[in-house]
Amino acid sequence: MSDDLNQLVRATYNNAMLVQRDTVAAFDRAVQVLLRRRPLLAPAEARKEVALMLAVEPIEPAGGS
Repeated sequence: MSDDLNQLVRATYNNAMLVQRDTVAAFDRAVQVLLRRRPLLAPAEARKEVALMLAVEPIEPAGGS
């Protein structure tokens, strides 16, 4: 399941990049997908996990926090 989740997050990010051409928005979308699959995960922890899955530095939320 972990591999499937990793592929889902990557596909979500890639699709959002194709459509929106905005790395922050694409990263936020990938975080939303992860949080829907793992609702008990804290948002900050989800951002870290998505960054690890995508092999990038964590990106701050679009609204800034």
